[in-house]
Amino acid sequence: DPFYHLKEMQHRLEDKPDSYLIHIDVPEHEAENIVFTGHDRNIKLTLSRRFADRVEGEDGKVNVNKRSESFTKEFKVADIVNPKEITKKYEGGVLTYKISKA
Repeated sequence: DPFYHLKEMQHRLEDKPDSYLIHIDVPEHEAENIVFTGHDRNIKLTLSRRFADRVEGEDGKVNVNKRSESFTKEFKVADIVNPKEITKKYEGGVLTYKISKA
């Protein structure tokens, strides 16, 4: 899955008259790991996740792999946003945040 080999978090931005919509393709089980914030004209997306894998060999040996990842993307929008008016929804593999313009 290319989502697990992130080099850049892709998003699509829709500029509506009273708000911005930010769409992110993400597996459903990862949707809760993304945090969205907005302040002034700045938007920030942060993905934090943990991964653990355990493989038992035929000889009884156990290999364990654990790691944590944090990925942040920041970008600017034309209008000042209201950080108190943010909603999100997940539908069809797409996480959508809506943030109102101030």
